[in-house]
Amino acid sequence: MNRELENRLTHFVKNTHSIKSSFPWQEMMIKRLAALIFTMEGRDMNAPAVVKTHKLLKDETGIFSTFRGNLSVLIAAMASTADNPRARIMDTLHVYDLLKAEKFRFSDYLVAAAYEIASQAKEADYATIVHNTREIFLAMRANNRFLIDADDYIYAAMLALAGFDSATASDRVKHMYADLRADFPFTVSRSCLLHLAQIMVLSDRTNHCVPNLVHMNRVLRSHKVKLDRAMVLPSLGILSMLPVDPDSLANEIISVVNFLRTQKGFGAFSVMQAEANMMATALISTTHLAQSTTTTAITNMLIAQQTAMMTAIIVANSVAVSSAASASGGC
Repeated sequence: MNRELENRLTHFVKNTHSIKSSFPWQEMMIKRLAALIFTMEGRDMNAPAVVKTHKLLKDETGIFSTFRGNLSVLIAAMASTADNPRARIMDTLHVYDLLKAEKFRFSDYLVAAAYEIASQAKEADYATIVHNTREIFLAMRANNRFLIDADDYIYAAMLALAGFDSATASDRVKHMYADLRADFPFTVSRSCLLHLAQIMVLSDRTNHCVPNLVHMNRVLRSHKVKLDRAMVLPSLGILSMLPVDPDSLANEIISVVNFLRTQKGFGAFSVMQAEANMMATALISTTHLAQSTTTTAITNMLIAQQTAMMTAIIVANSVAVSSAASASGGC
C-alpha cells in the first residue's frame, strides 16, 4: 500500500470517529458514507457544521418530508461543504419541487437526484435539466419497463447533467446493458447490471469496455474479492477504468479491507463485507484519480463513484427496513 493511500485511509477512519457520536438515531452506515465523502474530497470532518446544516434542513421541511428520511444526514454532510450551506439546501428543495412537478414519485432516490442537480447545475438551468431527467428516465423505461424504477432517478439526473439527450442516453444504456448481460455471470441481477451500464455510459466508456470489465471481475474473484454484488457492482466499473493492473488492484483492496478490519468500529460484525469493499474501492479509485492530470475525467469519475454509493446506501437501508418489518410481522 502506497503512502498516499495509507494517509487517505487514516484520514477516513479519523473522519468516521469524528461524526460517530453525532446523530445517535441514524444508521452508522450513513455516517460512514458521510465520512467517506469528506475524505474523498480531502476534507476533515466538521461534525458541528453537519449538525447545524441538518437542523437547517429539518427547519425548512415538514415532519413527514422525505428529506427527513435515510439520506438527511448525508445531504446535510454534503451541503455543509458548500460555500453557502443554506443556499445549497434551499436550491435542493427547489429542484425537488421541480422534480415532483414532473411527476416523479417521492423517494430517497429523488432527494439524491435533487441534490446532485442543485450542486452541479446553474440555477438558470434547473428547469431544463429536470425536464431532461424526466425524458431520459422515460426513454430508459421504454427500453426496460420492468427494470427501470425509482432507483434510476439518480442516474437519469446524472445523465441529464452530463448533457445527454434522451434518445442518446437510452440507446447507449440499452446497448451497454445488452453487452453486459451477454458476458456477465447469470448470478448478477439484471437491475444491478443496468446500473453498471448507466455508470459506464455516464463515464463515456462505451467502446470495448465490457471485455475489460469481465477480465477485471475474473481477476478479482481469483483473489476472492467479489465485486459482482448489488452494492458494489458499479465500483467494479469504476475500477475497470483505472490505468492499473487488475492484480495490483485486487491486492490493494485486500490490503485496505484488512487495514479497516483492525480499526475500532470496522470489524466484521460492524461492517458487512460488501460495504467494506465499497469503501475500499472508493478510497483506492480516489487515490489513483487524484494522481491523474485530466481534471474532467477526475470530476466525472468521482461523481460516478458518489452516485453509485448513494444508490447503494439507499438500497441497503431499504433492505434493512424490509427485513425488520418482516421480522416484526410488518409489511
